[in-house]
Amino acid sequence: MRRLIIYFLYLMIPMFSSAQPICQITDFTAENGLPQDIASAVLQDQKGFIWICTRNGLNKFDGYTFKSYKSAPHKEYTLSNNRITFISETAYGDIWCQTYDSKAYIFDTHLEIFYDVLQTVDKDMQRRNFVQKIFPLKEGIAWVTCDKGYCYRIDEKRYKEKDGITLYSTFNGFLKGEHIFTIFQDSDKDEWILTDKGISIIGNKKIDSDFPFQFIQEYNGTIYLASASEKIAYYNQQTESIK
Repeated sequence: MRRLIIYFLYLMIPMFSSAQPICQITDFTAENGLPQDIASAVLQDQKGFIWICTRNGLNKFDGYTFKSYKSAPHKEYTLSNNRITFISETAYGDIWCQTYDSKAYIFDTHLEIFYDVLQTVDKDMQRRNFVQKIFPLKEGIAWVTCDKGYCYRIDEKRYKEKDGITLYSTFNGFLKGEHIFTIFQDSDKDEWILTDKGISIIGNKKIDSDFPFQFIQEYNGTIYLASASEKIAYYNQQTESIK
């Protein structure tokens, strides 16, 4: 046994002696670049820049230095709250931002301004929409879900125009239920909205299901759905039903 242990250690010596770090690690804090130590999310955009959202604004890292973007008094296109909880890149290279006070912004990376996406909608409806979640999809489309069953489909290229934002809800008959679990876009570009009262589809597919599926995924052209009650099913496009 003693010889076996010595032999094993002898074999391990070259492994330890040749071990080299596989990457370089640099620690960034509020002392050397970040405006705030608590980061909510990190993403790398199409150009390779790193974006970090913190409790003190949005930050862009070019590999050398940080540039911070936050609320600025007396400016029209700015944040209402510097605490950002979610970020995602649009199809056109801008940045979705959700703030702690339940607002949705798109940060224009060219003009370097924050645009309150639902501001004009709030004014027209004379009510404040409290954003719950942002679902960025492919092809330049995103969904913004709000309180009381209000849901908005956003064209990321035309969001500044009135017809670039469409309301979907139970009130106008477009959605089955007020509580939205998730929103998914399949390979045919159809958009699935899974609610507590069933499924709604924006696109060519049709379905009549009141079952509250919470999870959806596509594999080899087949769409699978699952629920919290351990039920799994797939969509039969020929019969337009769930099996």
